[in-house]
Amino acid sequence: MNRVERTRKAIIESPQAANARLSMSDISQASETGNSVTRYLLEQLRRHPKRVVFTEGEDVRVIEAAARLVAAEAVAPILLGNKEKIRTIAAENSISLKFVHIIDPPLSTDFGLFCQRVENMARYRTMQIGNPAEIVARPHYFGALMVQY
Repeated sequence: MNRVERTRKAIIESPQAANARLSMSDISQASETGNSVTRYLLEQLRRHPKRVVFTEGEDVRVIEAAARLVAAEAVAPILLGNKEKIRTIAAENSISLKFVHIIDPPLSTDFGLFCQRVENMARYRTMQIGNPAEIVARPHYFGALMVQY
């Protein structure tokens, strides 16, 4: 028996491991009610709602999370991505987009400003970039620029 197997066996046979084992019902119940830290954070967010930018707005899991946060009145979510694609995904999955702001980076009013900012940053750092619009059109970069400025 090698060291890894001995360690695994010792962990499994320890009395603490017996106390730490949870059934699936315990886990699902804990995730539904949330732990005290989650409840505390949600209460703080309800008192002082924040804007949250989700750069992967075309992912159904992100859309669902944004809708849940709106329902909990915790944040004002902003989804980045193609507006039509996000609306289609939400409709297919019966997700409400009420109070969810959607921004399509290339069509945003701040797109030109962010392109100039990236160009100035690149000059300052002596980097050679081809077209700043290609960089700013990516939701991750656009989201970082939104939060920064």
